Amino acid sequence: MTGLLDRIDHWNVKISRRIALIGVAGMLFIALGTIADVMMRWLFHHSLVGYNEIVEVSIAVAIAATFPAGAAGRGNLTIDILAEHLGARANEWLKCLGAALLLVFYALLSWQIGLHANDLLGRGETTVFLGIATGPWVWAVATLLIATTLVQISVLAVCLRDALKASRSDETAPSPGMFAGSLLVLVALLAGAVW
Repeated sequence: MTGLLDRIDHWNVKISRRIALIGVAGMLFIALGTIADVMMRWLFHHSLVGYNEIVEVSIAVAIAATFPAGAAGRGNLTIDILAEHLGARANEWLKCLGAALLLVFYALLSWQIGLHANDLLGRGETTVFLGIATGPWVWAVATLLIATTLVQISVLAVCLRDALKASRSDETAPSPGMFAGSLLVLVALLAGAVW
């Protein structure tokens, strides 16, 4: 199972980086188009008609294309204030908690964006000047978020494997009281940040 998880994780990173490269290239073309639009306004007092609509529908797809690579590369923010006090086992399990919460977030976001895309398709929503159908573009974002969710499932599986390994090998694990107290502090900090 370990070999399979490592291979899946490796391919997730490899494929998602290529998808992210396409997204970043898209952002670069959008930036170049914006520069061209600004230069045309300055030099010829005329803009690229409807360019803002092209940016509107394409930038979200370009940005969403980088999400699977961020998930596969574990590029999320980690707060490790208590890391040195908790021990390897607790840190690994807290990483799993974070990976699980991120998985739930990606799944909910995919679902809601998919519902919104269906709504846009059902209404036949288009942009004002160019008449670009917005539904397919939003579906592209939803699809990339679904891919991110699938990648995050793999990340969680690897995290759980590592936590189980740490649980078996950690001789210096903190006492349950220390772990519970630290977890309480962490929850209080999180609640304060959300409030």
